Amino acid sequence: MFSLFLLLTHEQQIIHTGKRKEIERFFNEKNALFS
Repeated sequence: MFSLFLLLTHEQQIIHTGKRKEIERFFNEKNALFS
Protein backbone atom coordinates (compact mmCIF):
# COMPACT_ATOMS: atom_id res chain seq x y z
CA MET A 1 0.00 0.00 0.00
CA PHE A 2 2.70 2.47 0.98
CA SER A 3 4.84 1.62 -2.04
CA LEU A 4 1.81 2.12 -4.28
CA PHE A 5 1.36 5.58 -2.78
CA LEU A 6 5.01 6.40 -3.46
CA LEU A 7 4.65 5.17 -7.03
CA LEU A 8 1.59 7.35 -7.57
CA THR A 9 3.21 10.48 -6.15
CA HIS A 10 6.30 9.82 -8.26
CA GLU A 11 4.10 9.51 -11.35
CA GLN A 12 2.32 12.75 -10.44
CA GLN A 13 5.67 14.51 -10.13
CA ILE A 14 6.70 13.26 -13.57
CA ILE A 15 3.41 14.46 -15.07
CA HIS A 16 3.70 17.83 -13.30
CA THR A 17 7.29 18.30 -14.48
CA GLY A 18 6.32 17.36 -18.03
CA LYS A 19 3.49 19.86 -18.05
CA ARG A 20 5.72 22.59 -16.65
CA LYS A 21 8.28 21.90 -19.39
CA GLU A 22 5.55 22.10 -22.03
CA ILE A 23 4.35 25.41 -20.60
CA GLU A 24 7.90 26.78 -20.50
CA ARG A 25 8.44 25.74 -24.11
CA PHE A 26 5.14 27.36 -25.07
CA PHE A 27 6.13 30.66 -23.47
CA ASN A 28 9.60 30.48 -24.99
CA GLU A 29 8.04 30.13 -28.44
CA LYS A 30 5.72 33.07 -27.75
CA ASN A 31 8.65 35.19 -26.56
CA ALA A 32 10.58 34.26 -29.69
CA LEU A 33 7.67 35.42 -31.83
CA PHE A 34 7.29 38.74 -30.03
CA SER A 35 10.95 39.62 -29.63
